[in-house]
Amino acid sequence: MTRPLRSIPTPTTIVRRIESHVVSPLVTLALASRCHALLSRRLLLLSYEGRRSGRRFTTPTLYRPLDGRSEEGDDDGDPSHASGVALFTPAAETNWWKNFRGGHPCRVL
Repeated sequence: MTRPLRSIPTPTTIVRRIESHVVSPLVTLALASRCHALLSRRLLLLSYEGRRSGRRFTTPTLYRPLDGRSEEGDDDGDPSHASGVALFTPAAETNWWKNFRGGHPCRVL
């Protein structure tokens, strides 16, 4: 009996796996620790409930405050002090953003 050949993962697949299994968990730990100041001027932790599973997820996300302050201005890096935030994600490569269609709540940590 022969075993089916496994397909060779593409470079994009390898990068996504490293990002989701190594980089994201390390960034999440850093943002949830006392060392968060190193990353929190550009990243925040977004906590939300899965639309189908109902499980709670937390993901590091790039953001920009929407209150008109410049990047070099008085911004203290705390997204809760802004009038709003814009979140950035490569939509073609991720699907967490789909959980917010229809106005589902989230928490910014």
